[in-house]
Amino acid sequence: MLEEKTGEKPINTLHSEHLTNGERPIIASVEGYGKLTVKEISDGSNRFQIFTARDDENVDYAEYAGDTNAQEKRGFLTGARGNYVISPLNNKGKVSTGYVMCTGVVAVGKDKRTNENISFLSHQFPDIFLPGKSHHGQFVSSLEARLEELKQRSVLGSVDAVIFGGKFYKVGDPFEGEYADSIKLLQNEIRNVLGFDPVVITGPKRYKNDFEQAGEAVFFDTANRRLYITRPETGDATTESYMPDDIASQTKKWRNKE
Repeated sequence: MLEEKTGEKPINTLHSEHLTNGERPIIASVEGYGKLTVKEISDGSNRFQIFTARDDENVDYAEYAGDTNAQEKRGFLTGARGNYVISPLNNKGKVSTGYVMCTGVVAVGKDKRTNENISFLSHQFPDIFLPGKSHHGQFVSSLEARLEELKQRSVLGSVDAVIFGGKFYKVGDPFEGEYADSIKLLQNEIRNVLGFDPVVITGPKRYKNDFEQAGEAVFFDTANRRLYITRPETGDATTESYMPDDIASQTKKWRNKE
């Protein structure tokens, strides 16, 4: 975690030490498919239909894959093949589905001008954005630009960010390594721009074999800083929040899941 130059202890993000003046951290509600369908997110009444949301931003890169001009016109940042997408920074809710191997970042702050919460949501495929992959440099530049925009537009001490998504299914599987590499990259980028390590709000999905492709769907309620996640299973170590530097100890828990 980030050490301050003064030698002070690292910022404890789990205890919201990066937030001031009573700002709330991002809080997640996680539901399994056993309670909700893939098209539903719990909003307290368990009936929030993510595709009938008012004027929310749809951050599904698959919808615009191959049509990056359509994304850019709407203020999105995306790769040439559409296999990563970062939403505009605004006060709208954010919606995205189909996080299987993909990870996501949600970041929020209080706008200096309007005093409203503003946020962005990302959706990125590991085989595109990790070091050595085809769009690594472009993705890093896009994410840094959006994080810097959030930092500059937001009230000091009001910014929070979390990571979610990803998968692996057996010890030594490539997806396990890609997941760890994804968390490390996103941690470093957020730390470098925002000055704190993000909480990983859920662990990866743990599948029995590589043919299971059930993903996660998310809705971020920007105004209330609430992240709603629906995923195949809940109630075990893969659903726990953790700090990126604790990934090794968390991985032992996930490996023991049968």
